[in-house]
Amino acid sequence: MTGVQTCALPILEDALSLLHVGDSGSFIIDAEGFYVFTRKMALPGFLKEGDKLKFDIKLKEIIRFSDFQLDKKTILSENSKEESVLLDAYLKRTNVTVAPSSSGLYYIEKKKGIGPKPVPGKRVWVHYLGYFIDGKLFDNSYERGAPFVFRYGNAEVIQGWEEGLSQMAQGGSALLVIPSHLAYGDNGKGKIPAFSTLIFEIELIKVEQ
Repeated sequence: MTGVQTCALPILEDALSLLHVGDSGSFIIDAEGFYVFTRKMALPGFLKEGDKLKFDIKLKEIIRFSDFQLDKKTILSENSKEESVLLDAYLKRTNVTVAPSSSGLYYIEKKKGIGPKPVPGKRVWVHYLGYFIDGKLFDNSYERGAPFVFRYGNAEVIQGWEEGLSQMAQGGSALLVIPSHLAYGDNGKGKIPAFSTLIFEIELIKVEQ
């Protein structure tokens, strides 16, 4: 394939298989195929079955898989070190003095709850603000006008949330500093990049018994 051509394909990998080094092309890819097959994640809520995505691709180089693995390992190591530096700077800047748990979670209690504690398999109602480590807000349940509801202990949320909520009771609030290995790791998710330490202000509104 030379020059710019447009074609429709079910998955991104099919598009790449048509290219040689130096080729470029525009491809219409099935949205569900891209997210489920390529990204290994559920179709985002802003898309529906049958939607299409357009990719403009130019193949610059093909490398051996062993070289790719080595490059990836180097990049992951560098990104992990950068996350650690940013986390240390955040802790100093915000005067966080609590020690992390054995997993690496920083739990800072803001208000002690006096109600029941979360029970595995039962629902909890949580309001929250989610920040990147640079202070940028990326999610806010208060703006949506309703708390986030999920079943505690069913792996429906990130590990850092599960661990943090295990220390809370209804009516309580806390600040969670969650390193990426307790959140979305080296893959990221949606608008959350890989190796992102996340900061959550959470309020445990209600616990199902």
